[in-house]
Amino acid sequence: MKFCLHVPLAMVGMMIMALVAACGDSAVTTSKSAPPAASPDARTSAASSTAPRQAFSIAGSGSNLPVTQLLLDGFNATTGQALSLPPSIGSGGAVKAVQAGALTIGLVSRPLKKEELAAGLSETAYARVGVVLATHRDVPDNDISAADLVAIYRGERRTWSDGKTIFVLARENGDSSNQAISQAIPGFGAALQDSLGKKRWEIFYSDQEELDAILATNGGLGFADTTTIPYLAPRAKALSFGGVQANVANLANGSYPLVKDLRFVYRPPLPVEARAFLDFVASPRGQGLLRKNGALPLGTMQ
Repeated sequence: MKFCLHVPLAMVGMMIMALVAACGDSAVTTSKSAPPAASPDARTSAASSTAPRQAFSIAGSGSNLPVTQLLLDGFNATTGQALSLPPSIGSGGAVKAVQAGALTIGLVSRPLKKEELAAGLSETAYARVGVVLATHRDVPDNDISAADLVAIYRGERRTWSDGKTIFVLARENGDSSNQAISQAIPGFGAALQDSLGKKRWEIFYSDQEELDAILATNGGLGFADTTTIPYLAPRAKALSFGGVQANVANLANGSYPLVKDLRFVYRPPLPVEARAFLDFVASPRGQGLLRKNGALPLGTMQ
C-alpha cells in the first residue's frame, strides 16, 4: 500500500488558492467547485441525486494522512459522507489555509506557534505516534541507541554491524520528526544542524519521498512512524530504540521516547459536520481505529 502524501512545495500556495476559490465566504466546502447555472429540469434532477458530498474540507501534514484517512473512512461509513484527503500540503500549508478561511480542519504534526494561536486558531491533539527509525530490509541491525544515532548524524559512525555503509535519508530542518528526536535525545539537534550545514546527507522534503527512499536504498536509514511502518514491511523494518519497540503499548506506558502528537487545527466555531467528525474521533469506535493502526488516542476532543 502506498500513500499519496506529498505535493511539491511550490504547489502548496496554488492548492491553498484553489481551496480559497472553492470556499468563497464559507468554511464548509464541497468536493467540486459550483457548476454553471442549470435549467429547471437539470436543477430538479440534481436535487434528486443521492450522491454523497464532501461536507467540509480537511488537509495537511503527511504524518497525519494515513491514520486520519482511516478515521474518515469510519466516519463516512457511519454518516454516508464521502470525505477524503488530498495529498500533503504540510503542517505549514494547513495552518495558512485555515487562517485564510480556505480549510475547515488542518492536520498538523507540530504544536501551533504563539503567533498562530494569537491569530485565533485552536488546536486539538488527537493521537500520539512513535517516530520510527526505519531501515532497508538488508540492514542486519535490529536496534539503535541514542549515542549511535548522534554519532551517525555527526558522520562519526558510517557503517552497520556488517561493515556496509549507512546512508542517512535525512529530513529538512524544521521537520516534525527531527523536532521530536531533538527533544528526546541530547546532542541530536546539534548533530542534525552540523549534518545539514555540511550537506552530509541527501534531504527529503516529504514523508512519501522518504518512505520511497527507505524501500529503495540498500543500507538506508530514515524516519517513518508507527502508523506507516506496517505498510513498509517486509521491504523495510523498524529498529527498536535503546531496546524498546515502537508500538502503542510502549507509547501508552511512556517507555518509547521518540513521539509526536498529531493535531487538528481550526478556527472556532466549527461547522456542525466538522464537529461531528471530531466527536467521531473521540468516540469508542474512533479511539479503537487509532489504537488498531499504530496511534495512541489522546483523550476527548475539546
